[in-house]
Amino acid sequence: MATAKFFIEKRRDKTTGKIKTENVPIRLVFSFNGLSLTLTTGEKINAKHWDQKSQRVRKTARGGKTGAY
Repeated sequence: MATAKFFIEKRRDKTTGKIKTENVPIRLVFSFNGLSLTLTTGEKINAKHWDQKSQRVRKTARGGKTGAY
């Protein structure tokens, strides 16, 4: 069975060493038959607008969907 999961990339700032929370890339991991492929979606987001559990932009974020998909 195929699965697709979205997550935001965790990068450290080169100067401070802290994990970046602004303008971070959204990644897609697609798995099928034990093989996986990781892709960058080309979209970026601030971490505070990302819902880790539902793997999407928070509904309260500017431009976020307010209804069902």
